[in-house]
Amino acid sequence: MLIIFMLFSGVSGSVSMCNVVGTIADLFGDGAGAGQAMGLFVAAANIGPSLGSPIGAWIVQNPKLGLPWTGWINVIIGTAFATFLIFLPECVFDYLSVSPDP
Repeated sequence: MLIIFMLFSGVSGSVSMCNVVGTIADLFGDGAGAGQAMGLFVAAANIGPSLGSPIGAWIVQNPKLGLPWTGWINVIIGTAFATFLIFLPECVFDYLSVSPDP
């Protein structure tokens, strides 16, 4: 049973990684424009989980913070990113090709 759910976890995680790459390509246009954004995504996808576990363990073991702060820190960071994404344009209009013919 555990092996089946590990398979489901891997399949669903890989699908989300592919969708993010496609979204970055759509948002930032050509290869030169998407290179920096793709590099930041790859760095975040690799560094984030590596740093999250020790930092989360430190927060939980800290007597002044404790377990509830792991959730509160996620809420604070999520709110900051959601506020940033409100002002991010949906696509790069310079790369759109609009034909006058229907």
